[in-house]
Amino acid sequence: MDAAVDICLATYNGERYLDAFYASIAAQSHSNWRLLVRDDGSSDTTPQVLERLARDDARVVPLADGLGNLGVVRNFAEILGRCTAQYVMLADQDDVWYPHKIEDSLDVLCTLQARSPERESPRLVFTDLHVADESLNVLNESFIRMQRLDRWRDPSFVQLLTQNVAPGCTMIMNRALLDAALPIPDQAAMHDWWLLLVAAAIGEIGTVAKPTMAYRQHGSNAIGAKRFRLLDIPTQLASYRARLRLAQRQAGEIVRRYADRMTAGDVAAASALETLPQIPVGLRQVRAYRCGLRKAGLIRNVAFLLFM
Repeated sequence: MDAAVDICLATYNGERYLDAFYASIAAQSHSNWRLLVRDDGSSDTTPQVLERLARDDARVVPLADGLGNLGVVRNFAEILGRCTAQYVMLADQDDVWYPHKIEDSLDVLCTLQARSPERESPRLVFTDLHVADESLNVLNESFIRMQRLDRWRDPSFVQLLTQNVAPGCTMIMNRALLDAALPIPDQAAMHDWWLLLVAAAIGEIGTVAKPTMAYRQHGSNAIGAKRFRLLDIPTQLASYRARLRLAQRQAGEIVRRYADRMTAGDVAAASALETLPQIPVGLRQVRAYRCGLRKAGLIRNVAFLLFM
């Protein structure tokens, strides 16, 4: 399939990694792509690297808007709003894609669409990945297994309310999802989590089981791949509660925007998550359990139940 694919790349001080990232895109078996890049006010030579890549390859399209530094969520939101292709992918500046990443992702997405060709439903596909160090040595063969997400490979909307299971750099989506999900609201915890939730709420999600890229880990990762350990709970209590509040705001916005297209059960679960702080401690845990709100793995669930 030779469908056009727009790839969204948000850059910030990425001069060390951009050439390797671009080389992996240029080597893709699916060559009908366009790389839309917006730099978020880098202080290194990232803008110059992008200009050079654009001169050498017309498929590289730097975006200029004069909006300055927007932060990761708004930066990606701005790029997503400029996409025109039928299929859209997200990318991180420091990763390396394997040669069949676009082709494999697109094949699964098109298979989903072929099941109901009479209607264009919002759809998203994500893949597994290799977790790698700064020199691209593989640290873990599977992000999904590393994060204890084996039973969440086909996540439900309720599961996704409390935990994002896929980095944006593994995702491909169709135009119907993009049209439904934009604009990304201020209440979104992260752009990729929002897209995944919208797909689960009103569309369909698919997966590519094998790793399609090297997910480079270093000191400047915006999120990264980290194990959640019991010993981390006391030191990360404030940040954990802050992330939970973001998830609650996000759940409320999903209901406000899409309730008429969601199942009654999904609306009830999202509304329950949003309103947990309004009921006494103790009853919160009961409501969460009854609505199926939980995370992957024992340790995450202990933290979720204790600190909600």
